[in-house]
Amino acid sequence: SMAYSNLGLIFYYDKKDYPNAEANFLEKINTQKATTNDYFYLGYSQYYQKKYATADSAFAKLTELSPAYLTGHLMRAKSNVQLDPELKTGLAKPHYEKVVELGVADPEKNKKALLEAYKYLGYYAVQFEMIEEAKANFGKAFELDPNDAELIDIMTKLNGGSLPDKKGRK
Repeated sequence: SMAYSNLGLIFYYDKKDYPNAEANFLEKINTQKATTNDYFYLGYSQYYQKKYATADSAFAKLTELSPAYLTGHLMRAKSNVQLDPELKTGLAKPHYEKVVELGVADPEKNKKALLEAYKYLGYYAVQFEMIEEAKANFGKAFELDPNDAELIDIMTKLNGGSLPDKKGRK
């Protein structure tokens, strides 16, 4: 029955058997009506195998089916960070912008995702020497977590007129 097939799929995922989870979710998606959950687990199964481009495609499908689901956009962002770790092209930028757009509705609930997004957007701005944009993004992150040592260091440098280190983000 359907319930058992879903249990079977999640069984592989819970056991961290990501290749089998991926194969099973792909099969389900190709043979039955796929749910947002199927794309969610497929994407994670691929992400954990470091198949970031295919994971991004699964998460893209997830966000298409469920545009207001913040985690889908966050996982697209994370996948794209892995595809562009030095922030050369800013592949993750539109996805982190979407995380911010959706996340600000409930900053407390979405604090971790918002911090990640603001930091990425801040480092992206630093990379292209857009100081005001960097200050704005790191400033928003700092408001969410004023005890973050990394942010304290960055804000000190930015407010003193020097740039923090340009660095790729993991």
